[in-house]
Amino acid sequence: MKPAIESFQNAILKEPNDISCHFYLACAYSLSENAKKSFEHLNQAIINGFKDWNKILTHESLAFIRVLPEFELFKQNQYKLTNEIIEKLDLRENKIFEELKLEREILLQKPKNAYGSYFQQIVNNEFK
Repeated sequence: MKPAIESFQNAILKEPNDISCHFYLACAYSLSENAKKSFEHLNQAIINGFKDWNKILTHESLAFIRVLPEFELFKQNQYKLTNEIIEKLDLRENKIFEELKLEREILLQKPKNAYGSYFQQIVNNEFK
């Protein structure tokens, strides 16, 4: 996904108001599960004139952001990003970061020979 994101970013540098580039960059960020960036570029596409609401609601690549509670706020606000939505997205990012940081600390505290059992536990939990 990184090469696609870089290509769209380069295209936006040349054409900052390109609706398609912002829309597809929003899609790429959604696929990468970067909600904030996805919303920002979807918002920019709309500001620049994107009006295909059905595409926002059905495009596979935007599935990740559509399941987030912030998407409902975005939709209720006529597909416009607000400071409230941005704050909620920031809180979500921070929470995920803190959870990952905590998991890492727990992992680092375990003896090296316990790593296998930790990962086995994760795999087993996924299939319960």
